[in-house]
Amino acid sequence: MKIAEIEPPRLVKQSHVDYQLESREWEAIRKIEESIAYMMQHLDMPLQASTLVARANVSPSRFFTIFKRHVGYSPIDYFIRLRMGRARSLLEETGMSVKAIAYTLGYNDPYYFSRIFKSFNRIAPSEYRLLKLRTRETIASRNLGKGRLRASRRRKISPCFGLPKASMFLRL
Repeated sequence: MKIAEIEPPRLVKQSHVDYQLESREWEAIRKIEESIAYMMQHLDMPLQASTLVARANVSPSRFFTIFKRHVGYSPIDYFIRLRMGRARSLLEETGMSVKAIAYTLGYNDPYYFSRIFKSFNRIAPSEYRLLKLRTRETIASRNLGKGRLRASRRRKISPCFGLPKASMFLRL
């Protein structure tokens, strides 16, 4: 039986223009990633689109186009979504007030923060916290109940030969 020889893949010649387009695309992706990193580091500050454009060193229209193509949202919309994700985390993990969370995320008006939160999450921040607390309590109580149920359903096994104890069959 003869084993077929495997040929190495052939490189397809590309023109100089193709390489240039490919390198532009990678450069665009790198700039988007840098912009997102900047956003994540500055969730507590107001964001100006002009700041992101200047950091990316491209025209505003080009920046908005490549950002939306790669991320799916405009830069400002994505920034608000990052902030709302952080707000959800703070509501779930801390006991901070809604007002304190608003200030932590750079919102000077807690009522405006609440409106934005509700528009993105379809629930007010205080209601979101209560919902998450109830969900945790429900899960915890179910887990406790399952533990008791499992313990009550365990068969009593005699030490010899793994047979059920006789007391299980006796009715008193």
